[in-house]
Amino acid sequence: MKTKAVDVLNEFSETEEKLAYQMIRKKKDIQLFACDGIEPCVYLGNTRLEQFNLISGYIGRGNKAYKACHVSHADQHVPFVQTPGSFPFRVWVDCRDKSDVSFHITIGNDSIDLSNSQENGETSELLVVFLECPDFVQFSLFDGRVAYQKVSHIFTASKQIMEKMRTIALSMLEESFPGLNEFLLKIEDDLNEEV
Repeated sequence: MKTKAVDVLNEFSETEEKLAYQMIRKKKDIQLFACDGIEPCVYLGNTRLEQFNLISGYIGRGNKAYKACHVSHADQHVPFVQTPGSFPFRVWVDCRDKSDVSFHITIGNDSIDLSNSQENGETSELLVVFLECPDFVQFSLFDGRVAYQKVSHIFTASKQIMEKMRTIALSMLEESFPGLNEFLLKIEDDLNEEV
């Protein structure tokens, strides 16, 4: 399956090449969440994570009317919902400007840029990226329906806050992707039966 992870990192757009250069060579605070429908990969800066749970979901509207949600949970990698042609699915989180975290999304052959600087009513897209690791949780959100602060990007290593963030992320994702919570519970039940 390693070849699939490599495939999802091929054929970057010009913008993605610039982001990758800044992330890897210049060691800038940029993150990459990528999946090809089979196996995801996560880079925080130039560090590739090996052990993680990831749920990434995007709902586009208008000309970019994609709907994609990918789940990676305990070695199971499943496209939960996808519009045909929505892979590869890559989300770049650009944290270089802490006051205006921005996202660059590649989905299929299209690319989308999302940030707080977009005007009201300019977009109604929704992007949720929930990353859960043994020692921390990260929750990244863009909601174009919100009037002012469209972006939220939260990182915590506090066990109490980790559980609360998980609840918020799963609640938002369940609203956009009905049945996701039941799907995750089934994965958990299957894992518990194996133990």
